[in-house]
Amino acid sequence: MFWKPEEKKHENPLRTAVGNRTSDRHSHRWRRRVFRRAGLAFDWDKTWLNSGTGQLTGYWDAAYTYWEGGDDYSGAHSLSFAPVFVYEFSGFKYTPFFEAGIGVAFFSKTDVGEQQLGSSFNFEDRIGAGLKLPHEQKVGIRAIHYSNAGIKQPNDGIESYSLFYNKAF
Repeated sequence: MFWKPEEKKHENPLRTAVGNRTSDRHSHRWRRRVFRRAGLAFDWDKTWLNSGTGQLTGYWDAAYTYWEGGDDYSGAHSLSFAPVFVYEFSGFKYTPFFEAGIGVAFFSKTDVGEQQLGSSFNFEDRIGAGLKLPHEQKVGIRAIHYSNAGIKQPNDGIESYSLFYNKAF
């Protein structure tokens, strides 16, 4: 059956990513602000929509991020958790994939540099694309948006853009 989930090989969970670009959602000005993200990813043991084109799968992502804020005392920390759906294309030496997910994030402060998040609770929306390489490695590009969806004002939101490398341990 086309929609029936299938069992998937389990990979080890530790993955990391580092990025260095964020933007102000309202002014669309680039601000060079470094963030460091380390996380655990737990692959789902199921696949769906298996075809000659590819398959849909996913993973649970739990991460810690440190956001530099411009001076020694303005950095913020966040913890996030998100289910992430991944579409993997088949028939290639290095497997291309797209990913998207929506989760939650908890920030240590309501401001990150000049951006006011309004609350410590925020949603995390992400999209990305990349390649699966041999030896359980992945490389790609990812955009993540954080905001509180208007629950509390101000709600400047913050975006992060990163190149990432994942290696299962």
